[in-house]
Amino acid sequence: MPPEENPFGNVKKYVVSTTLKSSAAWSNSTIISSNVVEEVRKLKNQPGKNILSDGSSVLMHTLIENDLVDEFVLHVYPLIFGNGKKLFPDGKYVRLKLIESAPLPTGVLYQRYEPVR
Repeated sequence: MPPEENPFGNVKKYVVSTTLKSSAAWSNSTIISSNVVEEVRKLKNQPGKNILSDGSSVLMHTLIENDLVDEFVLHVYPLIFGNGKKLFPDGKYVRLKLIESAPLPTGVLYQRYEPVR
C-alpha cells in the first residue's frame, strides 16, 4: 500500500510477538518480545493519545489480567457461534460500565465500556 493510502503510516506502532525478529515490514514500528506488562505500563505513562489493540486474544487476556485496559470498544455482530475465542480470560470477572452504545447501519451494535475499579 502506498504511504499516501496508509492512514497509520506515521503512527507509532508496537507489535507484540515472540517470533518476529524484525519490524521492517511496518513503518514506524517496534517489536515488544518480552516483559509485555512492563512495556505496556511504560507506554501508558508516556504523554500522548490512546493505545489501541487489535487482533490478539492472548495479548488482551494478559492486559486484562494486569488491569491495563482503560476502555473496551466492542462491535457486536448479530451472529451466534457455538465456539470461538473469548475476550475475557476464563475465571476473570470484570465489571464494566456502558459509556456509549449505537446501532450501526449494518446491524452491528457499537458499544463502549470502561472497567469499574
